[in-house]
Amino acid sequence: MVFSDEDKILMKSLYLKGYTAVRLTNKFPEKSWTKHDVHKLLKKLRDTGTVDRRPDSGRPRSEKNICLICLIFQIFC
Repeated sequence: MVFSDEDKILMKSLYLKGYTAVRLTNKFPEKSWTKHDVHKLLKKLRDTGTVDRRPDSGRPRSEKNICLICLIFQIFC
């Protein structure tokens, strides 16, 4: 589940006050948070100290090499 930035801030502040994943999901049933997803976010908060994405996480971008672009252009044109 994708949490909004406001939800992450809310969960972080309540976690620092002693709330658990179960207590958060019970307190906000209208949010449709699952205990598993909240627990993963709280674990990330404990491990890294933040709920933000790590920089450069995800699929790496392809390297654009001028020589490779010229070679492909020669092949197809």
